Amino acid sequence: MIKDWTDTIIQQWLTQNVKLNGSSTFHELREAEKSLDFTFPDEFKQLYLKVNGFFDWDMTINMISRWPIDRIIQEYKGNNDKNFVGFCDYLINSHEIGFYKIRNGIFKATTSSIPLLCISKKFWDSSILTPRLFIEINSPPKNGERATLGFVQVGQTE
Repeated sequence: MIKDWTDTIIQQWLTQNVKLNGSSTFHELREAEKSLDFTFPDEFKQLYLKVNGFFDWDMTINMISRWPIDRIIQEYKGNNDKNFVGFCDYLINSHEIGFYKIRNGIFKATTSSIPLLCISKKFWDSSILTPRLFIEINSPPKNGERATLGFVQVGQTE
């Protein structure tokens, strides 16, 4: 029986034969938050207390890989933008998805994406990311309009 959104997404990953890590502990999450100088949203903690990301760089059929806590910290330490806390990637690291410390929402980053693009308002929405979303966001604007599809760029007013 599926109990909540985390069970639904975990079941979806298992159906796709994604190899999942075991759960994180409260202690691991608190230590990660200290290391990142960032407090994870409750939804993130809810998921990671059940599944600590994907095992060994595994990915969904949509080529999205959810990182374990230790990789989140490792990627953060190697990132120049200390406001960005990535938690997964798309298309084998062509895009990183994560939090932006100074702004609410879930953001997409590439080496050339300045400003970052807000792709979701809530963490649980990011669990259903698809390649179509990335293609649409990356499509050039038509008739001089910005192609944000209702999402906001960092620095843009909502």
